[in-house]
Amino acid sequence: AGDRGARVRGRPRRARRAVAMATTTMAIVSAAPRARRRGYASASTASSRSSSSSFGAKVAARSLAIGGRRGARARARMDGDAVEDDEEDGGGGDAARRRRVLSTSSSSSSSSVSRRDTVAQHFVNLKNGVEALPTLRRMGVSSFTYIRIQSSLLEAGNVEKMVLELDSSLLLALALGRSCFVWDYGSRDVNPLKSNGNSRALWYGAEFVRYATRKEWFGNTSVPPVLRGKNVERDFATKLTMLSRGAKRKLRYYRQFIPDDVDDVRLLGVYKATTHDDDNEFYRNVLHAEEFGARRAERDPSGLVGDVDEATTIRAIKELGFNIFYSGAEEPVWLNQLRGNSTSDSDSDSDSGM
Repeated sequence: AGDRGARVRGRPRRARRAVAMATTTMAIVSAAPRARRRGYASASTASSRSSSSSFGAKVAARSLAIGGRRGARARARMDGDAVEDDEEDGGGGDAARRRRVLSTSSSSSSSSVSRRDTVAQHFVNLKNGVEALPTLRRMGVSSFTYIRIQSSLLEAGNVEKMVLELDSSLLLALALGRSCFVWDYGSRDVNPLKSNGNSRALWYGAEFVRYATRKEWFGNTSVPPVLRGKNVERDFATKLTMLSRGAKRKLRYYRQFIPDDVDDVRLLGVYKATTHDDDNEFYRNVLHAEEFGARRAERDPSGLVGDVDEATTIRAIKELGFNIFYSGAEEPVWLNQLRGNSTSDSDSDSDSGM
């Protein structure tokens, strides 16, 4: 021990100072992240533990400065995102005003009654919906828009791409409060228990579009999204949260066009069963015949010409044997569950009263 102490004391003073400085620097650098997490504005607290740590104090201060700059850049990015969202909405005040929360006392049935006088607008989903073109012509519908909601994307659960492919005419019509009828034909699960030919583009795609626009435009909805009799609000909320920034901005863009008296979206599906699925030649012939021939030659003066309200349109559609998909929450399979729950609740209340 005496020899070791002699060797240490025998070292040059500069070497001993370098060893002490290196030890202190390592201690301060390891303490810098903890100091930064605790919110210290500088490294003075950590550096005060050693009087001979000027170099270590500079290292710690530099680490804190880097962290501060990173935080500032993150805040700047967040502020930029907020400004861009406001610009997409047409101004921060308008955005706040547009996100009106739907009344929790409203129901799907009362909503359908209150919106029956709105103007109907028609959309033909490619490509199976092309089969409805002769029907639209016989109804006297002279104005409609072609859209494409791909069932294959929905089978894979890819609602992100479906939203990005949504037609601007459909989103704008929904924002303006129009009753939007999407025409499509289904070929799978064709039986009374599974909606008699309701396509996935309607019972899944339209249901998600309805949910997403209600959440993004009005902040909330009292009507849960339902798929085949199952409440999928939690799953849809997760999918909506996981949408990319571009997809969310696309939905939010149309909030600026919502009139003051519009507080909900009205998206309905019109469907029938088909036996021509994947028959590309059939759809091509029907499309050409309607666009280049019959539609130009025939005009039914007694049909749905001009602006027609929703109730009149629904009556005409049902008279032609088509089905209406209002929403998953208004399908019989879901309504029967609600009636069963209410019946069981009333029975349990009566039993408890006895």
